[in-house]
Parts: sequence; C-alpha cells; structure tokens
Amino acid sequence: AETLAAAGLGAAGLMALAQTPAVKGALLAATESSVARGCFGSPTFFVGEEMFFGKDQLRDAEEEALRRRAA
Repeated sequence: AETLAAAGLGAAGLMALAQTPAVKGALLAATESSVARGCFGSPTFFVGEEMFFGKDQLRDAEEEALRRRAA
C-alpha cells in the first residue's frame, strides 16, 4: 500500500477493490485459464498460443508479439 500511495495510485481504493468478490473471481478465472494453457510458474507470458516462461524469456515474447503485429 505504501508503494502504491507513493506512486499516487490511490492505495486505499486499490487495496479495497482487491478484496472484492469480482476481483477475486477474475484472479481465480485467470489462474485456472493459465493452468489450462500449460502455465506452471511465474512469470509466464503468452503470445497467441506460444508460451514463454521466465523473466529471461521476456525479450523473446516481445519479439514474437512484434513479429505477429507486423505480419
């Protein structure tokens, strides 16, 4: 909350929102979807159906996204 407030992002409101059933449900749905797609850890990035696992793969994910956008 301190970091959010320091960035001017309304920490109290964001922290309250994070506790709502809608946000918790969205997180659960996203987690279940990721596992169904083969995600096994974090950070995992998907570009289309292509999965990139690990921070060291972020550049590859970005390059794939750019390649697809250009195509």
